[in-house]
Amino acid sequence: MGRLLFAALGILAFWLLAPPVDAGGWVVLTLDDWPAEVRAGEELTLGFTVRQHGQTLAPGLTPQLIADHAGTGQQLTVAGA
Repeated sequence: MGRLLFAALGILAFWLLAPPVDAGGWVVLTLDDWPAEVRAGEELTLGFTVRQHGQTLAPGLTPQLIADHAGTGQQLTVAGA
């Protein structure tokens, strides 16, 4: 009986003290408005909100947009403000 109790307490302690495996963070990105028209060579402004776990505003982020041209493979990176 003592070994079974010891094993059960060990499993319980491990379960309570070990960090959850799936404890990753996730965010929800919501665009303010989608532009009515997008034209090459013209400035485009996108407003968005990032929320941690879909609830809390995520502070301290440095947003950037990375676009890949499918035909040429050229990559464009733009820093957000």
